[in-house]
Amino acid sequence: YDLNNAEPVAFMHESQLSGVRVGATTGVAVDKVARDDVTELGLFGTGRQAKANCEAICTARPSIKRVKVFSPTRENREAFPGLLKLPGVEIVPVESSEEVVVGADIVCSMTNSTTPTFDGNLLKGGQMVISVANSDVTLKRHEVDEITFTRASDIIINDWDSVVSNQQTELLDLIDTGAVDRESVFELGDLCIGEVAVKQTNDNIVYYKNNTGLGMQFAAAGAVIYNKMKNEDTNRVVPPEWLAAEDYP
Repeated sequence: YDLNNAEPVAFMHESQLSGVRVGATTGVAVDKVARDDVTELGLFGTGRQAKANCEAICTARPSIKRVKVFSPTRENREAFPGLLKLPGVEIVPVESSEEVVVGADIVCSMTNSTTPTFDGNLLKGGQMVISVANSDVTLKRHEVDEITFTRASDIIINDWDSVVSNQQTELLDLIDTGAVDRESVFELGDLCIGEVAVKQTNDNIVYYKNNTGLGMQFAAAGAVIYNKMKNEDTNRVVPPEWLAAEDYP
């Protein structure tokens, strides 16, 4: 919508845009947190979110030259390299979760799994972890294990209120028991405005939990796409009068 007059300016496919806005948010976190010299990404998942987040991470850190990807379905992981256009980046399907984690500068899990996709004991100092699956009031999900939470020096989330309202117990329970310090959990927005600084170093483990979808993500990503596409001749124009309430029968 145009914020100046509240008129609709575009309709977009939500499913496609959802991958873009989640990936873009991950890209912001990587831009703010990751070392400048990262060269290898370990990726769990081969679906829409995995593709979008892989593209965003490699865009935020063009120093990445290699992506190791794992899916329990062989056909999916072997087909994944053909889904992306990342010049200068080698995308390598691997056979196990251990191969994804060991040696990767960034470990990114973009799956629909309800159980951990890797063993947090495999992590070494100097790695950044990213995940997207979260619990809510209807389903408990643990895409990342407790060891990863407790080993992280800092945990970054999108929105704390969503942690509470969605009952994301994978984090709340660890805070309640003292295994994770609430003071080490930061919102991504605070990093963006400079309220706090969290950096991946050669020694620490930093965890970005892309913990919720926000309306502002759709608005921001949608605005970028709209401004890139509005002058292309591939668009179909819907007459504004079709949307006027007074014209409805």
